[in-house]
Amino acid sequence: MHRSTSAPPFGLDEREREAAALAAPPQQAGTGPGPAQAPAAGARGLRAPGTAARTAAPTRSHARDRTTAVLAALAIGTGWALVPAVVVWVTWWFTSYDVDAAETLSLAAGLTGAAVLGALLPCAVRLGSGHRPRLGAPSSWVPPVKPALTASALLLLYWLLGRNSSARADHIKADSDLLRGIGWGPFWDYAGQNAFRPSGGDILVSLLLLPVMAGCGAAGYRAGRELARRWERRHTGR
Repeated sequence: MHRSTSAPPFGLDEREREAAALAAPPQQAGTGPGPAQAPAAGARGLRAPGTAARTAAPTRSHARDRTTAVLAALAIGTGWALVPAVVVWVTWWFTSYDVDAAETLSLAAGLTGAAVLGALLPCAVRLGSGHRPRLGAPSSWVPPVKPALTASALLLLYWLLGRNSSARADHIKADSDLLRGIGWGPFWDYAGQNAFRPSGGDILVSLLLLPVMAGCGAAGYRAGRELARRWERRHTGR
């Protein structure tokens, strides 16, 4: 029987080439002709577009880590209160205003530091080992500019208006000049007198003290909240 040797139908060679191309393994990007294929977004070690470039640092919540974080927050709050208090007493020594005003300004500085702690401590406990402020990273402990300026302006305002007010009936100022003149013991005996003879100016200064204290507390709490948000963004990525 005679076998036909005629040519295959039109298009058969093209279909064979297409079938061979489908059966061949896919080429890797950059090893053959044609455009390189972009790696899948979910591939291991790769990031999908729009994801954060930095991963959150791991944190631990053991009691030891929380204690360390709380101690660091206490150091920051104490430092924020100590710096203005030192400035108050240095200026008292060299400019010689009444010691009662210096004590009041120190109290306002302490209230600012306490408000800072009220905002920092919950964040420090929550972050645990993620809260590690370092001296080499000022953003982890330096107070925000606006709240710090607000508290400083309030302290300066009270110093300008109330530095000569006192709670004593005697009109002799208990200033640093008196301390240098009569000595440590007699000075504090005199400064500790609590007999009060109110005047119009003293009453106005006493009324000014309330908004100054409230403003310092609010500024300290705001500064603590802003610093806590810095810690959270740095260690949790949010």
